Amino acid sequence: MSGPGIPADGDHLELADVAALLGRDDPPARLCRHLAAVCTICGEQLRRAEALMQRFRHWNPEVAVVEGLAADGLLDTLLATGSKSWASQVEKEADLQTWGVAWAALERARAILAREAEGHALKLALLAAKIAGHLGTVYHPDWIADLKALAHAAAAAATPPSNADSRLRQVAAATAALQKGTGDQAVAQEVGELLARAFGGSAGGRRAEEPTVRHNRRRRI
Repeated sequence: MSGPGIPADGDHLELADVAALLGRDDPPARLCRHLAAVCTICGEQLRRAEALMQRFRHWNPEVAVVEGLAADGLLDTLLATGSKSWASQVEKEADLQTWGVAWAALERARAILAREAEGHALKLALLAAKIAGHLGTVYHPDWIADLKALAHAAAAAATPPSNADSRLRQVAAATAALQKGTGDQAVAQEVGELLARAFGGSAGGRRAEEPTVRHNRRRRI
């Protein structure tokens, strides 16, 4: 049996095949999981696809795989340049205007925050917010809003207390974006924890009151 995204007899699923099949409604997605269950090589490709979906927190396997595989390399190339040019490069280069690159920047910002090193985390969080602001119509606006909320909340957490005005602007941006998002309570909790840190809390301390979000707005892009 063969066809678009379906391997011919004797062939194994490539990672792109897995992503294409998982992104379709049954039976292609079910067929993909069946092949992965009976073939070690195909099973490994499925695990790679699922790991990318989990890391980049995107429901669409093709977006997670295509953008996820390229994200770290693109971000590393950008970060190797002067930070003063990051914003202008994001505005000019379409390859940087992806969910994958934005999420990779946010991921690194939060990793630095976890090590109590706010300085570089602020630049990365602002970079993630900048990229999120340039995501195109291929992405659902509710999901973009969630990403913006997390990025601005991370920026607020990384802003020094001496720069109170800037921190409050990031808090306001995070709260406004969250109100436009999917209503995912896990996102609201993460935003709340980051904002708690911005106002003197910590990941291991008390949790801030979670921002109020609308419910029943979770949709796929």
